[in-house]
Amino acid sequence: MARITALYLERFAYTPEGTLGRLALPERTIYTLEPPWRDNRVSVSCIPEGTYTVKRNTTGRWRYYGVQDVPGRTHIEIHPANRVLSPGTGRRILEGCIALGMDLERNFMAGVRNSKQACDLLLEICGEGDWTLTISTLPRAVLQET
Repeated sequence: MARITALYLERFAYTPEGTLGRLALPERTIYTLEPPWRDNRVSVSCIPEGTYTVKRNTTGRWRYYGVQDVPGRTHIEIHPANRVLSPGTGRRILEGCIALGMDLERNFMAGVRNSKQACDLLLEICGEGDWTLTISTLPRAVLQET
């Protein structure tokens, strides 16, 4: 399989609980979960739309990938998580990062399922090299006010 050098994340729903999108891989689509848009505030907002370099992260907390050069932000990782907040404690799981899932969570407004499996699939496809991630919003995205 040829090495992937660019992927596209298309956001399709902005809710008070999180931002949902999809990431088209060569043989299937996986889903993304990010915090809600909160004006790019550190640790509580999804990152702005744009094109970013993504590098393999072997030293971070999750050790999948790091999104580079996000304006006003650092330590943006792509890693497993099923929700933005822990349902039991309300503790923030996603602090501006991007979580992946094989499927959308059906019993929750903004969540993904089988997140580690999706992250492992991305690692298998993209490998150790750098790649670019372009983030955009679909023209008919669902916007729910807080």
